[in-house]
Amino acid sequence: MFEREADELDQASLATIEQIEMSISGIREKLHGETVDTCVDCGQPIPEERLAAAMRSGIPVQRCIHCAALAERKGTLYRRDDD
Repeated sequence: MFEREADELDQASLATIEQIEMSISGIREKLHGETVDTCVDCGQPIPEERLAAAMRSGIPVQRCIHCAALAERKGTLYRRDDD
């Protein structure tokens, strides 16, 4: 009987974790936008290594390394468009 309750609790915990992860990814997408294959500033393709790193970290990539560095120096990399 306790095994059944434990299994139900495990399933409920997994469902809760899945909901939280979906909420977090939705918020990140809303804040940062979706990952794209080409740079939004210059149109150059974003290297596969950078895209793979973005997928692992869960933070979307929209600029190539060069444009991201320029935006960071100008202070516009982390600024939202609607501010």
